Amino acid sequence: MTDQKLEFVDGQLKALFNIIVLLINSHPDPAALKTDVVEDEVDEATLVDGQLPAEAFLDGMNDVNQKLLTAIDAAIARHSATAAVK
Repeated sequence: MTDQKLEFVDGQLKALFNIIVLLINSHPDPAALKTDVVEDEVDEATLVDGQLPAEAFLDGMNDVNQKLLTAIDAAIARHSATAAVK
């Protein structure tokens, strides 16, 4: 894959990630999302198309999952702060 194509795909992934963070921030129960993400991470890491995934694939998946968990933790904190004010 060319550098230009990699940059294009990287831009697409960043845009999708930003949309997911917006959805996390608007979710009424971000704590429930955290439980689902952690459970899905274990399930998805075992097999990809019936085969064990490459180490780079697992590293990329772990990187995104960690960033999503960070976004979820921030949403939980904001949700808790908003609930405490009410």
